[in-house]
Amino acid sequence: MKKILFTALLISLSSGSVAQMTGEQMVAGSFFNHYDRNQDGQVTRKEFLTPSMQRFVYIDSNHDGIIDGNEVNAFVLKMLQGGQPQ
Repeated sequence: MKKILFTALLISLSSGSVAQMTGEQMVAGSFFNHYDRNQDGQVTRKEFLTPSMQRFVYIDSNHDGIIDGNEVNAFVLKMLQGGQPQ
């Protein structure tokens, strides 16, 4: 069974575009998948900053506009316990 799955994977990679992508193309693709929210092939300042602002709001648990050491520690503990950053 493992041999069949491995063979199928090799065939799909060798015949698909993934096998022909360079490391730079994969990094760029990952970048655009993360930031290009409207998928127009361009990343605006707003699209780039939105995830960071969402993370800031998530970490700033008392919503005072400042992230202090206690909030960072709480955030890190959540992540270590399997939490998901927003």
